[in-house]
Amino acid sequence: MPRRLSVRLGLASAGDRREAEPIVARASRIEGDMVLQMTLPPRTPPGTYEGTVELDGEQSPVVVEVEPEIELVLVPDQLTLRGAPGDRVQAELTIANAGNVAVEIRPAHGIGIFAEEGLERSLHRAYRDERPEGVRRIDHLADLLAEEHGGIVRVGVEEGAGDLEPGETRELRVSFHLPADLKPGRTYTGTWPLHDLRYYVRLLISEPKEPPGGRKSD
Repeated sequence: MPRRLSVRLGLASAGDRREAEPIVARASRIEGDMVLQMTLPPRTPPGTYEGTVELDGEQSPVVVEVEPEIELVLVPDQLTLRGAPGDRVQAELTIANAGNVAVEIRPAHGIGIFAEEGLERSLHRAYRDERPEGVRRIDHLADLLAEEHGGIVRVGVEEGAGDLEPGETRELRVSFHLPADLKPGRTYTGTWPLHDLRYYVRLLISEPKEPPGGRKSD
């Protein structure tokens, strides 16, 4: 095991000679060969880094390729919302960029949702209910599954949209526009695709609120 070990790296792109942060290096010997393991600091920018490794006074060139890495974190780690069909429900979230590249938080998104226990309910009805004449059981099941799909929840990032830099944390104010044909009393779930993140959202659907003065007449 060498007594002295040092590693120096610099970004090799043209016109950019900035140094990387100090890195952690560890050497070990496996069956007579020297194995060098290096750990780069979190959020090291992507690129090609050239430098030298010095082992007991002897220097050797080294090239390290750092790949882009997207890693987003949302707090809380999942979301439960309550609302009636057609409601617009707001939530406050905290987002952090734990990767090494900037990512764009777009102002508009969509979440496909499906009723909880919708698959089980559809299978039960497919075997219990009388099928329409001339309709195959598999086609009947497909129609029942389609009834369990809640459509698309429109998501708007009202505050906090834009580029999120590596290491940056930001508060988001987000609105969720629920489809108008959701069934009260049911729970729907879906995932919000946000770059590498798949954020779990659960919707508890309540009865629509009565307008002032009571229900509207049919």
